[in-house]
Amino acid sequence: MSDQQKDGYVLLLSFEGLYPTMAEEHAFVHGVEFNEIWRRMRDGKEAEIDTATHVENRIVIYRAAASQGWDVEIVPSEIEGWDTTKLRKARSERHNPHGLRLIDDAERGR
Repeated sequence: MSDQQKDGYVLLLSFEGLYPTMAEEHAFVHGVEFNEIWRRMRDGKEAEIDTATHVENRIVIYRAAASQGWDVEIVPSEIEGWDTTKLRKARSERHNPHGLRLIDDAERGR
């Protein structure tokens, strides 16, 4: 929705009602923050990621890291509501999110 002001136009984006369990603007910010971490884990360009994250993203970061083979250390920062998050790539083998691992013949002992 746009709202005209005296000197021009401003674009407004309302999140009202989209996220029933937390304030809409916070849910949006947390989603954007997690998406950036997810992208960095998946693109394979980094073996370590050190970043500040919102406390509310802890569980999703732990789950994503486990699914992608990353070790996670999350500690509260000195700023309320924020964590210091350190991710380290722990394994590089192909991983199936259902808990199965794909292995080659050499690893199987053939």
